[in-house]
Amino acid sequence: MQKTKTKLRQWFYILKHDYFTHDRLFFIVVFALCFIFLVGAISAMTRNYKLEREINEKNRALNILELEIETARLENDYYSSAEYQELAVKHSTNKVSPGEKLVFLPVFEKKVEDESVLTVSEEKSEDSASNLKDWLTFLLGI
Repeated sequence: MQKTKTKLRQWFYILKHDYFTHDRLFFIVVFALCFIFLVGAISAMTRNYKLEREINEKNRALNILELEIETARLENDYYSSAEYQELAVKHSTNKVSPGEKLVFLPVFEKKVEDESVLTVSEEKSEDSASNLKDWLTFLLGI
């Protein structure tokens, strides 16, 4: 029992006089305060960066909404103009103003035949095979 007490006292003495002197305690406290300040500064910078990014995103969204509102206003002005109303009436009634001519253009429709589809797909498969052959020739030198 006595030996453990003396060993314990020896350790406390060594720690107190060799490791935890006043100078070293001062540097440990200063280092701890600097570390705490550094962690606080980094967390504040991170929080500020996230908030600034949020503000920028909201400003972009606000700008987009303002542009959409302006576009809607311009469209309303255009649709309420006499020029648009005249064009809409001409288009719906197929009539023209005096001095204008109405031209009807023919509409061409493509007819899809089963045979043409087969020949196109066969050409594609042959083309892809030759493309593969070309790449093998280029890469392997065959």
